Amino acid sequence: MRILYFTKALPSSLYNALLNEGHLVNNPSNQNFHLRMIDALSMRNEVEIVSTLPSAFESRHIERKKNWHFIADHGFLRNTATIAKEFDGQKIDVLLFDSLAIKLGFEAIGFSKKKGVFACAIITDNPINLTSSPLYFRLAFRKLLSKADGGIALSPGLQGLKPGSLLLPGVVRPSTCPPHREATPYLYFAGSLLPQYGLPKLIDAYIKANLSWPFFIAGHSSSLKPRDGRVRFLGQLSEQENASFQAGAGLLLNPRPLNAKRDMESIPSKLFEYLASGSPIVSTAHPFFAKHFPDDIDFIDENGFFDYFLAHRQKDGSLAFLKKNAASERVVNEFGLEATNRKLGDYLEEVISRSRESITFSKE
Repeated sequence: MRILYFTKALPSSLYNALLNEGHLVNNPSNQNFHLRMIDALSMRNEVEIVSTLPSAFESRHIERKKNWHFIADHGFLRNTATIAKEFDGQKIDVLLFDSLAIKLGFEAIGFSKKKGVFACAIITDNPINLTSSPLYFRLAFRKLLSKADGGIALSPGLQGLKPGSLLLPGVVRPSTCPPHREATPYLYFAGSLLPQYGLPKLIDAYIKANLSWPFFIAGHSSSLKPRDGRVRFLGQLSEQENASFQAGAGLLLNPRPLNAKRDMESIPSKLFEYLASGSPIVSTAHPFFAKHFPDDIDFIDENGFFDYFLAHRQKDGSLAFLKKNAASERVVNEFGLEATNRKLGDYLEEVISRSRESITFSKE
C-alpha cells in the first residue's frame, strides 16, 4: 500500500536541531505520536510524508530525506496543486492527515479530491480540550472532519466526532536508550507544565513531604520557577532523552486532574511511555488506564500525592514499597509498532475496499 501522510511532525534530526537551538517546536507528544505512526505504517507500506518546514530552516540547506516533502510554514507557498504535480502519475492508495493541523489538513483534503484518493483524519484530541483554542479553530476542525472519508481516533469520545473511525488509543516504541543514572533514585515527570494539568500541586506535595530523592521535570512553556533545590527543570527533551530519564526513574508521576468529558476524549500518552519503561508509576486514575492496567499503576486522587509520599517515605526521605510496573512487554505487544501496523493495515484495506465498491456501484 502507498500512503501519503500529512503532518506537522518533523524528522527527528530536524526536530532535535530546533530543540537544541532553543526554538519553539511542535508539541512533543504530537511529534512523537506521528513519527511512531509513520514508523508503524512503514513496516509493510511505502509512506510519503508531507510536512511544514519551520521558518528557522527555510534559508538553510536541508538534508534531503527520501520520503519527506516540505511545504513552507508561512502561507504554504507550495500548495495543493504543487504537491499534486509532484505525485503526477504515481499511485497513492490512501491519504492520512493530522486533523489538528488545520491548514495542512485542508491541503490534504484538496489533494484527496483532486486525485480521488481516500482521505483519513487522524483525531488525537478535540480542540475544546486544548488551552485557548479559538472558536474559528474549532469550527474549522469540525468542517475538516466532515470532509474526511474516514478516521483514526485515540478514544471512544473522539470516535464520536467521526463515526466509523478506528479506535487506536496509542502507539508505543520501546526504548533502546540506556537508563539515566543519578547518585540517588529520582522522581520524574514529562509533559505539559501548564497549571491546569496539576504540576504546581504536585510540586507543593513533593516539597511538603521533604523527600530526599530529587524531582526532575521535563516539558515546554513553563512559567514555573524553582522554589527548592531538589526540583530541577530540564526544559523540553528529545524523545531519546525523555525515554532515558523514564527508564532510570525511581518513580514516574502523572498528576493530571480528572475531568469526565475530557477523559472520554483525551488520552495521556505519557502513561503508555511510562508503562513501556518498566519504572514504577503513580497517577490519577484516567478511565482507560484504570481499566486496562490496574495492577501496574498506583492510582490516587489528584489531591492525594502528599499522602502517598508520606505513606511510602522512609526515615531517610527515600521512597519504598512502590507498586511494581510489570506491563512493559504487554504494552509493546498490544500497542507497539508491529501491533499498530496490523490494526492500521486491516482498517485501511477495509475502508479503501468499501470505498471502491461504492464508486463502482454509483457508476453502474
